[in-house]
Amino acid sequence: MSSKKTFKAKTEWLERVVSIERVTKVVKGGKKMSFRAIIVVGNEQGKVGVGVGKAGDVITAVRKGVTDGKKTYYFRSLN
Repeated sequence: MSSKKTFKAKTEWLERVVSIERVTKVVKGGKKMSFRAIIVVGNEQGKVGVGVGKAGDVITAVRKGVTDGKKTYYFRSLN
Protein backbone atom coordinates (compact mmCIF):
# COMPACT_ATOMS: atom_id res chain seq x y z
CA MET A 1 0.00 0.00 0.00
CA SER A 2 1.12 3.47 -0.75
CA SER A 3 0.88 5.80 2.19
CA LYS A 4 0.73 9.33 0.92
CA LYS A 5 1.05 12.05 3.46
CA THR A 6 -0.93 15.13 2.71
CA PHE A 7 -0.08 18.32 4.51
CA LYS A 8 -2.53 21.11 4.89
CA ALA A 9 -1.12 24.59 4.62
CA LYS A 10 -1.39 26.00 8.13
CA THR A 11 -1.68 29.74 8.30
CA GLU A 12 -1.63 31.92 11.38
CA TRP A 13 -4.05 34.48 9.94
CA LEU A 14 -7.80 34.35 10.57
CA GLU A 15 -10.04 36.14 8.08
CA ARG A 16 -13.41 37.75 8.67
CA VAL A 17 -15.55 39.34 5.98
CA VAL A 18 -16.97 42.63 7.20
CA SER A 19 -18.98 43.53 4.11
CA ILE A 20 -19.41 42.73 0.45
CA GLU A 21 -21.03 45.37 -1.72
CA ARG A 22 -21.91 45.49 -5.37
CA VAL A 23 -20.75 48.72 -6.98
CA THR A 24 -21.41 50.05 -10.47
CA LYS A 25 -19.57 52.46 -12.68
CA VAL A 26 -21.29 54.19 -15.57
CA VAL A 27 -19.19 53.91 -18.70
CA LYS A 28 -19.78 54.70 -22.34
CA GLY A 29 -21.34 51.32 -23.13
CA GLY A 30 -23.55 51.09 -20.04
CA LYS A 31 -22.92 50.09 -16.44
CA LYS A 32 -19.90 48.10 -15.31
CA MET A 33 -20.55 46.07 -12.16
CA SER A 34 -17.90 44.99 -9.68
CA PHE A 35 -17.72 43.91 -6.06
CA ARG A 36 -15.97 45.48 -3.10
CA ALA A 37 -15.04 43.39 -0.06
CA ILE A 38 -13.83 44.68 3.30
CA ILE A 39 -11.85 42.05 5.19
CA VAL A 40 -10.31 41.97 8.68
CA VAL A 41 -7.37 39.59 9.21
CA GLY A 42 -5.61 38.79 12.46
CA ASN A 43 -3.55 36.18 14.25
CA GLU A 44 -5.18 36.35 17.72
CA GLN A 45 -1.85 37.51 19.19
CA GLY A 46 -2.13 41.24 18.57
CA LYS A 47 -1.64 41.62 14.81
CA VAL A 48 -4.70 43.06 13.07
CA GLY A 49 -5.09 44.25 9.50
CA VAL A 50 -7.95 45.66 7.45
CA GLY A 51 -8.00 45.24 3.70
CA VAL A 52 -10.24 46.29 0.84
CA GLY A 53 -10.42 44.37 -2.41
CA LYS A 54 -12.32 45.23 -5.55
CA ALA A 55 -12.84 42.90 -8.50
CA GLY A 56 -15.34 41.62 -11.04
CA ASP A 57 -16.38 38.67 -8.86
CA VAL A 58 -16.72 38.14 -5.11
CA ILE A 59 -14.03 35.47 -4.67
CA THR A 60 -11.32 37.56 -6.28
CA ALA A 61 -12.39 40.64 -4.31
CA VAL A 62 -12.10 38.71 -1.03
CA ARG A 63 -8.69 37.31 -2.03
CA LYS A 64 -7.43 40.82 -2.83
CA GLY A 65 -8.80 42.14 0.46
CA VAL A 66 -6.99 39.44 2.43
CA THR A 67 -3.72 40.23 0.65
CA ASP A 68 -4.18 43.94 1.35
CA GLY A 69 -4.99 43.29 5.00
CA LYS A 70 -1.85 41.21 5.49
CA LYS A 71 0.26 44.00 4.00
CA THR A 72 -1.16 46.73 6.23
CA TYR A 73 -1.37 45.22 9.70
CA TYR A 74 -0.67 46.84 13.04
CA PHE A 75 -0.14 45.63 16.60
CA ARG A 76 -2.94 45.85 19.13
CA SER A 77 -2.58 45.16 22.85
CA LEU A 78 -4.74 42.29 24.08
CA ASN A 79 -5.14 43.58 27.63
